[in-house]
Amino acid sequence: MPGRSLGDYARPIYNQGLSSVRPPSIAANNFELKQGLLQIFQNYFVFRGKMNEGPNTHIMDFEEIMNTFQYNGVSQVIVYLTTFPFSLKDDAKQWLRSLPTGSIRT
Repeated sequence: MPGRSLGDYARPIYNQGLSSVRPPSIAANNFELKQGLLQIFQNYFVFRGKMNEGPNTHIMDFEEIMNTFQYNGVSQVIVYLTTFPFSLKDDAKQWLRSLPTGSIRT
């Protein structure tokens, strides 16, 4: 078995598909995110974690958009936690995936 390279040590540990974001359980049995909402984040309001991007600005933009959507019978916290990972890419997404499973609950 070959040794590990220095780059192998720099990569975050993959948490086997278990997300670091753990929303509370959902009582509504028909909850699903609207495709248009996901497309808005993936196409226009994505945060990559680059030096020229402001994380606080991203959070403010995220909340501004999220406040325009309402899901009956589902708390806003659940909708936020379910949607937020779709607003991240590149370095920011790697950071999120490197966190311990279920560590983000609010």
